[in-house]
Amino acid sequence: MSKNQKTRNNIKKAFLDLIKDEDFESINTKDIMDIAGGARSNFYNYFSDKFELCKAIMQDELKQMERLINAFFRERNNDLSPENIYALNLSRFQRVYENRDLYKALFSAECFRDFPEMLRRSQNRITEYTENLTIKDLFVRRHRRQVF
Repeated sequence: MSKNQKTRNNIKKAFLDLIKDEDFESINTKDIMDIAGGARSNFYNYFSDKFELCKAIMQDELKQMERLINAFFRERNNDLSPENIYALNLSRFQRVYENRDLYKALFSAECFRDFPEMLRRSQNRITEYTENLTIKDLFVRRHRRQVF
């Protein structure tokens, strides 16, 4: 991990530590950088303001969730059996549970007011993906029967 990525992650972690106990409005860049380490001006090398920081945190979590889902389907050869769908949902809830402080912040802080909608859009993409897999899977199975 590069120094820039490490600093960026430290800023995100510092903000999440602060948002657990403070209102979004009361948190300033000095508070964030006091915890993250570094000068206040360094904050602006990575984010233009607290809202951009919040958006980056939301996008990171949605990407992590999508990676989990994609890896899940890859490991199971895109098998959409009820058992696998159940296991997928269980693993998603497990991630939410393991990151409950993050999700508490994402659903409660003012800066994250768009997160539930972003999560819903992400879920819609997942639904479309699984529907497409189902159609593709049926096509492949039908095609294999015709060839063999």
